[in-house]
Amino acid sequence: MVEEAIIAYLAGLFDGEGSVSILKQYKGKHKTGGAGSWRAVRLVITNRNRDCLELAEKHFSGLIYRQEPQNKDWSPAYRWQAHGRFAVEFLEAIRPYVVIKKPHIDAVLNNLDDKARASELLRTFNKRGKLKGTQLPLN
Repeated sequence: MVEEAIIAYLAGLFDGEGSVSILKQYKGKHKTGGAGSWRAVRLVITNRNRDCLELAEKHFSGLIYRQEPQNKDWSPAYRWQAHGRFAVEFLEAIRPYVVIKKPHIDAVLNNLDDKARASELLRTFNKRGKLKGTQLPLN
């Protein structure tokens, strides 16, 4: 069981630095979307501090990747990614603590049986995380 404080910390990290998407994956040469394709939930949190991402990896699996900086004077960044059931478990755990991205999480968790619909809902959010034309409640 993951400590509540760690889950709350990861929720804040996700709220500020994370994203959720529905990734269309292909098996073999079936890149046309036929029987060889499926959709999976994907989470990404990017940060320059690897230690905070290792918390997510330790408690929810996934992998951490190093991203080389575009400018030689910058520090490298790290990206934690989780897919499928690990991503869903993470979203279910952090949902009570998330403020800004709760609608994104709900779009995914309420449409696990129809990931195409979840993907469509996620695309309706603008770059500030709001549904176009609406204001997010912060309560």
